[in-house]
Amino acid sequence: WKTLHDMTAAAGIDVRQHLLDFHSKYYSAGRMRLAILGREPLDTLEGWVREMFSKVPNEPKDLPKVSNVLSDVFHDQWFGLY
Repeated sequence: WKTLHDMTAAAGIDVRQHLLDFHSKYYSAGRMRLAILGREPLDTLEGWVREMFSKVPNEPKDLPKVSNVLSDVFHDQWFGLY
């Protein structure tokens, strides 16, 4: 059996690097949503959220075109049409 790792490595594609590039190009707090549920008081929950997520960068970034991102890394012959 071949894995996705084997197929991309054989094609000279570094999937990890593509993921890191995707992250740096598109990752932004402005695109994220968070739902939180707990028995703690709202002020406590809000404090935890601010503590854990305040360092997520919020920079204007382009929206990804999913079909382009997929076709840059994955090829039709590996998955059929997507």
